Amino acid sequence: MDDEEQTALLVRLDERTKQTQEMVERLVHVILEGNGSPAVTVAVVDTGVSSNADLSADRIVAGYDFADGDADASDDDNHGTLVANAIGALGGNGIGATGVCEQCRIMPVRVLRHTAADTPATGYSSDVASGIVWAADHGAQIVNLSASTDVGVPLLKEAIDYATSKNVLVVASAGHDLEWPGHTPTPYIGYPAAFENALAVGSAGNDGWPSFYPNRNTATNRWIDVAAADWFYGLGATHAGAIRGSSAATAIVSGAAALAYAMKPDLTAAEVRQQIVTTAVQAVASRPTTRRCSTRPA
Repeated sequence: MDDEEQTALLVRLDERTKQTQEMVERLVHVILEGNGSPAVTVAVVDTGVSSNADLSADRIVAGYDFADGDADASDDDNHGTLVANAIGALGGNGIGATGVCEQCRIMPVRVLRHTAADTPATGYSSDVASGIVWAADHGAQIVNLSASTDVGVPLLKEAIDYATSKNVLVVASAGHDLEWPGHTPTPYIGYPAAFENALAVGSAGNDGWPSFYPNRNTATNRWIDVAAADWFYGLGATHAGAIRGSSAATAIVSGAAALAYAMKPDLTAAEVRQQIVTTAVQAVASRPTTRRCSTRPA
């Protein structure tokens, strides 16, 4: 795709401003007024976040880089910035995409490093845990974690429990194993999403069916709480791109939670979580895998 085609696609995406609003109405049964509030801060615990045309620098609060041990939490991978844009990209400006909560602030917490092209960023569970705790201690109402591991590390559970004790909602990706040369994806239980105090998010397509990614509920283990759209294309740190699967879905649910806080600041994290889980649309009876919300284009 050349630059002209990419720009045309981004403009078309930006024009679909109703899509995220309709999706949020299905997630949380409230009347939506406005586009969020700068009083709400969502921590993006990921590869860092960099400003762009859809996410101005004045909406990014001070963060921290646990991967390198410094205060520069800029993005070296693109994933974290795309996650942040799915949560809060500014709509109506003729470029990029529209996030769910266009006025909320983003707190960048870098815990993952860029690796080789076309492979996921990686990091240490200890850094992820530190990032969750740091965000909870520095004013985030929501922690978005669009990353997962197949190991239930106790340190991650402790971090989730700590954030919950601080009335912080942790929204975590159920995970999805990607296919790349020499690697075949296999299902796994994703942590820290599977810990009780995390809001575990799976992914669904626009048709409402669970995504083709293998991580999902089973008849005997319903560990995923809710599902949302499995695709977001927007502006990243250095170039436009897409996030897929539960990474995108987790960001969308975090954005919905941010809207709820913006409209009713006195809500507790437990109340926001309950609203999201209990008001989501149930999947049809023939495939009872997860609750989900449809995101059909306007």
